[in-house]
Amino acid sequence: MSVTVTSPISAGYVPNGVTIAFGFDFKISSANEVAVYQVLNGVATLLGKSGYTVTLAFGGEGGTVTMHSAPAVGTGTIYIVSDPLFTQTANLSSEGPFDAKTLVDVFDRAAIRDLVLKSRVDRAPKVPVNETAPAYPSSASRANRYLAHDANGNLVPGATSGTIDGYAGQIAALGAQLAALVAPSLNVTGGITVASKAALALLASASAAATLTSDGSQWVWSAIDYATRYGMSLASADPLQAMHVAPSGDLTGASGAWIRATGPSVWFNAEWCGLSVTGSAAANETAFKNAWQTAQRIGMRTVFVPPRDYPMTTMTAITGTVIVSAWGARFYGSQVRLQTAAGSNVKWLGGWFDDTSGDVATWLFDHSGTCLMDSIRFTKALAASSTYLGFFRATSSECLMDRCTSLYASGIFIEGTRNRIQNVVMLGIPNASDDCFVFKGANTVTEGCSVEDCFVADYATAVAFGSEAGTGGADDPTFAFGIRGCTAKNITAFRCLIGVYWKPGAVSTVDYRDGFVEDCSAEVNLFDPNGSAVQTPVRYSADRGTIVRRCHSKVRFAGRFVQDSAFVTAHVYYYWPNVGTNGGTIQDCHVDYEGNDRFDGVAHDGSHAGYPARYLMDAELAAPGHGTGSRNSVCIKGNGCRDIGINIAPGLDDIFTIKSGTRIRNSCQSTIGALAGGIIAQSRVKIEDGIIVEGTGGSKKPINYPTITTPNLYNSLRRTGYFGTYPAATNSGDVAVFIAPCDLYVTDIDLIAAAAITQNDTDYTTFVARVGGANFLTVDTKTTGLAVAANTPLRLNASGLLVADACYMAKGAVLTLSKTDTGAGKALNNAQVVVSYVPYGEL
Repeated sequence: MSVTVTSPISAGYVPNGVTIAFGFDFKISSANEVAVYQVLNGVATLLGKSGYTVTLAFGGEGGTVTMHSAPAVGTGTIYIVSDPLFTQTANLSSEGPFDAKTLVDVFDRAAIRDLVLKSRVDRAPKVPVNETAPAYPSSASRANRYLAHDANGNLVPGATSGTIDGYAGQIAALGAQLAALVAPSLNVTGGITVASKAALALLASASAAATLTSDGSQWVWSAIDYATRYGMSLASADPLQAMHVAPSGDLTGASGAWIRATGPSVWFNAEWCGLSVTGSAAANETAFKNAWQTAQRIGMRTVFVPPRDYPMTTMTAITGTVIVSAWGARFYGSQVRLQTAAGSNVKWLGGWFDDTSGDVATWLFDHSGTCLMDSIRFTKALAASSTYLGFFRATSSECLMDRCTSLYASGIFIEGTRNRIQNVVMLGIPNASDDCFVFKGANTVTEGCSVEDCFVADYATAVAFGSEAGTGGADDPTFAFGIRGCTAKNITAFRCLIGVYWKPGAVSTVDYRDGFVEDCSAEVNLFDPNGSAVQTPVRYSADRGTIVRRCHSKVRFAGRFVQDSAFVTAHVYYYWPNVGTNGGTIQDCHVDYEGNDRFDGVAHDGSHAGYPARYLMDAELAAPGHGTGSRNSVCIKGNGCRDIGINIAPGLDDIFTIKSGTRIRNSCQSTIGALAGGIIAQSRVKIEDGIIVEGTGGSKKPINYPTITTPNLYNSLRRTGYFGTYPAATNSGDVAVFIAPCDLYVTDIDLIAAAAITQNDTDYTTFVARVGGANFLTVDTKTTGLAVAANTPLRLNASGLLVADACYMAKGAVLTLSKTDTGAGKALNNAQVVVSYVPYGEL
């Protein structure tokens, strides 16, 4: 066989972290005569044979070196070298047959050795043909010294440090000449120093690192085909030379490039593209955009922003997939904003957005794609009022806002699907900030979004469902747009006027119609240590034909520092302003409310913060009164209130059921007269088991008005209870004691024991209990005892009470108590009536 390849060294292979097989084309006699070198830190290092396997091609010319593991990226170029043995093992017999193959192998091995020797000689220093090579100084004389030449050109030991003896001037002159071309200077460590990236581009490839004097950055040469790697020229992929400097002769990067060697390999520093603490806001915006665009093009995962303060303006239309690590960084200036485009996937970690212009900006972030916002601080300059902090728009999906803080800004609009806000602190402007977390659905459907484990302070509303829900000014009988399946859980609200506000369509300047809020829930804990803010824990406002249905509100006062009276009004509020005759509807909604009035409904002397609550619940219908509702319910845990425990205005028949409650009572502190009471029902309302209703006597009745209807009222109010008090020291007239809320069969009517009746003489006093216009109980008493009229079925029970036999009271019948005197100056004090009854239909 012949030897056709003359180079005993393969082309250099740059490791890519994947390839393990490397070919060679020179001829070799055996696999053991192949050596593998790798350039490590500029030095060609022989690799051990245990790290690879050599396979020869047929005929021995060429073959493959297979590494046991792929060499890592950046570990140095690999060379495969012919390393033949210099022994002769062939044995030719003078008497045997002539074997041509043996001779060919001998000649091939000789040729292989010649090629290797020639390669080594070619790479060795040489003297001209007319000179004799100078003798090398002894090891003792040349130790720790540079090599130099004497006047005759012979090698001699040189200086131990500093410049080379006798040649300082020539080296300085040479350096000046080179500086005029490419501005390099020799570095005693073997590296290269250049003044600019332009100078770096003029350098040929080198194994030594290069340092830019402009910023101290380190660069190394890489022979990778970057045009193929990125699918475009380096001039397009990295136009600002943030990570790559292509050679001036090949700006595409196909032949390699200088690569920045500083910083973590997976981070792209935004300052490489010009982001600067001294730059203008506009210039920094451009620099930041260039940074994340370049990072995406070259496959970098994270844009790194150093922890410094940067002037900044609106960072708009962030697109693509990018991670920003901005821990400790602050972006400040007028209208500092962050905006992502539809289809983007942005993860922003850390940092501070500081809008120093106050209310000039209408938002601080605006997301249309998918995003993760983690541990970011948003602030606005303190102003008389504040605009909204941010938006999750209708095109956003699966965004997560976690562990963020906002100061002096109104809340966040939430649209889209499956967007989440959690562990967020929102601090508003007292008496100025609008709603905090607002689920909206303007000409879209918002689904599956949630707010959880958040703290809000100084907002009009902690959580609002339906602001700007429905269509903008156009009727839509299909109810296509609104909010579905959204939740707010474990929200702590400090000094907020409203806990949960259900208000689809409720925007004063824009006519949003025919929207819906359905299958949503909210849990809010309200507290205000100064007792000055809270007005309405739960409020409904079904507006302009909108619908609220199958929604659950749970609100309570909680916290160690909470004063139980920390609300001005606390009520569930149904309200239906409308467009034309198209009113709103509330259906199948439930409210759990828990709160105690520290003062039990009684006004205090001003020495304590807070006020007694006016209502526990207030339902009213605004003019012109086209709203409707059905199958709604409320459970109340509380105590006293100032005027009315539960107030139900006219026009709201059967709108809800009072399912349970404790101490639904009033303290009769207002001047509304007969309308004060535990339950004032001017519309029909159903009351279920477990209600305890109390009043304070006189004309302020615990249950007022005959329009309360329920088959279960007898259980709800318990079978025995005090329902009125006969006024003290009254000598004549009729007093309404009890109004039947439904058809009742009265089993007993008891007058309190005779000892409670005070009279001034021995004259008879006649007591009459009357239902409607007919007397059914007449009692004559004397100071010596109680006498009963012969025609009245009365008896004394074991407690000494007068007991009436059973009778029927129709719905709306009024039980009154009167007396007549046979003499002047008679008085009756504090007589009470106790009624025990069952519905007539259960007899």
